[in-house]
Amino acid sequence: MTEIILNDTLAFTYPVVRKGESCPLLWDLRDPPSSATQLVPYGQKRTSFKFLRSQPATSPPVTALHILCDLLPYQWEIEARNKKGVTVGDVLEAIHQVARTPLTTEEWDLLPYKQQERVNRNFDMRWRNASAPEKERSRGLKRVDCLLQVCFLFS
Repeated sequence: MTEIILNDTLAFTYPVVRKGESCPLLWDLRDPPSSATQLVPYGQKRTSFKFLRSQPATSPPVTALHILCDLLPYQWEIEARNKKGVTVGDVLEAIHQVARTPLTTEEWDLLPYKQQERVNRNFDMRWRNASAPEKERSRGLKRVDCLLQVCFLFS
């Protein structure tokens, strides 16, 4: 069986493992993937983020990548697909699409009461800061509201 290696831009490693390198990509899921920022150590040249987004998500390239998010009492399944090979951009777009999905009643009911309160606060902050607040409010809770202060950090 061929070993599949995740692109360094997407592979998370705790700082201890890489002696200080922990997050070359910082992204708030409330914002589109184009808002992600590549962090580089002082003095190193930044690679174009447009170039990074076009890079294969894995080596060797695959046409489908299945991702499970298990930060909550349930899992979100995320599928990135591309017949020419899944790219870093495809992965970010797939994650963003799932994060912007309306929260289901079943998902809401599985959250502890304290977390529901925090999710409601996040929702209030998100719709109030939207360009069309009332329209955003009418769309209701989204999965991204459940992530509280968590941003996806890739490294």
